[in-house]
Amino acid sequence: MANNLTYEQVYAVLNEVAKQATGADTLKAVDTASFVTVAQTALKAGYDQVNNALSQVLSRTLFAVRPYSAKFKGLMADSIQYGNHVRKINYVDKPAEENKTY
Repeated sequence: MANNLTYEQVYAVLNEVAKQATGADTLKAVDTASFVTVAQTALKAGYDQVNNALSQVLSRTLFAVRPYSAKFKGLMADSIQYGNHVRKINYVDKPAEENKTY
């Protein structure tokens, strides 16, 4: 599956967010106990710093699901031009039914 995440991937993201928010690289999350400690340390820096750091880390993170070739490549904008985050929203336009694909 494409959406399988491991704890090491979450720890890496938290470590980068904490480093960006606090400016220090002293704490590293390697298990659940240190994960909570690093998260609390990052939150003590302030919510604004954590939100900015999370935004910066996510804008530098690639989430590869499938290859995509843009039809109108001239309309592509980078993260700064577009507003730092882009998310794809899927919607279902039919009533739900008993089906494994939902």
